[in-house]
Amino acid sequence: MRCPVCGAKMKDVACRYCKTTKKEVLTASNKKALELRKNDREKAEDTVVYSGEIPSDVNATKLKVLTCTLGWFGANDFYVGRYARAIFKLVVTVPFFLLVILKVLAEMFLWYNLQNIDNILYWLSFLAAITFFLYVMDFVGVFTHKYKIPVVLGDKDE
Repeated sequence: MRCPVCGAKMKDVACRYCKTTKKEVLTASNKKALELRKNDREKAEDTVVYSGEIPSDVNATKLKVLTCTLGWFGANDFYVGRYARAIFKLVVTVPFFLLVILKVLAEMFLWYNLQNIDNILYWLSFLAAITFFLYVMDFVGVFTHKYKIPVVLGDKDE
């Protein structure tokens, strides 16, 4: 397990660098992080960290299914509250697939007035490649516990 605060390996009960305990990491909450980001942005900057461990208030099976099926569209990122990344994936992937379908239809039915979408599709394909790379990283990360989920650490147990 890695410390979500400093990134060091946690071998003992607490991180040797920042003193974050394993109990804090294991009782972390994604819902609290989302509420804090929504209501108090300044406080969220100091208290929200990204953890590779899936918190108890995030359904691990649901996260894995969303990542496998709709991950290229950003569904898994919407589920855990990584909205900027999710919107980027959605805004790039949906037009890309629509243009691919339109191009195939244009070639099938010889719609000559739609033959100029090649340039748009060419440039959009670069962004689609980036989203595909992000999808592969998310897919691998969810199954290897390296997918970063925004959380608020639980209370310290002294």
